[in-house]
Order: sequence, then C-alpha cells, then structure tokens
Amino acid sequence: MVREILKKIGLSDTEINIYLLLLKNGYSKATILSKELKLARTTAYRFLSSLHDKGLVSESIQNNVKYFYPVEPERLSELLYEKIEEIQKVIPELKAIIGKRDEETKGIYLDL
Repeated sequence: MVREILKKIGLSDTEINIYLLLLKNGYSKATILSKELKLARTTAYRFLSSLHDKGLVSESIQNNVKYFYPVEPERLSELLYEKIEEIQKVIPELKAIIGKRDEETKGIYLDL
C-alpha cells in the first residue's frame, strides 16, 4: 500500500526503492544504494538528485565521502501541498481556455 500511495503522489519505482531503503538504513553512500538495488551508480545518483530536488533526501559530506539520508516522511505531505498550489495557479488560465471555447462556439448546436 505504501508503494501505491508514493506512486500516486508522483514518485517513480526507483525513487520509492531508494527512499524506502534510506528510511530503513538511515543514511547511505550512493555506491551502497546502487549495489543493494542493483542499479548503475550513475542511475542511483540521478534518482538521488531527483529525490533531493523534491526535498525527500538530504546529503552530507563526512571525511570527503558524500552520504545521503532521508528527510522525515511528513515532507511527503508538503510535497503534495506544493503540487496543489501549483495546480491552483493554472486553474484561472485553464478556465480562460474554456471561456474562449464557449465564446467561439456560441450559437453552434451539435446534434449528439
């Protein structure tokens, strides 16, 4: 059920796998994640970067080694609220498209 909900809010299968593994382990290097998930290291970095951009993963450098760790799961709610805010911004523009369509088709009757 967790995976299904994470997919619904826009995470890919690989992002979900990485995030859940980080939640389980607490922190990890990209090479460890890539080995455990059987991913190319560059692929792991790409998805870690995506998760970082979404605010779900943070990173720290210790002894010149980069470690990744998960942000608290409450961030998922914030991510969803941010998406709702983005949608709210475009609703007036979408309604304007409908209004323009209605104006252009005024007086035209369709036989359905």
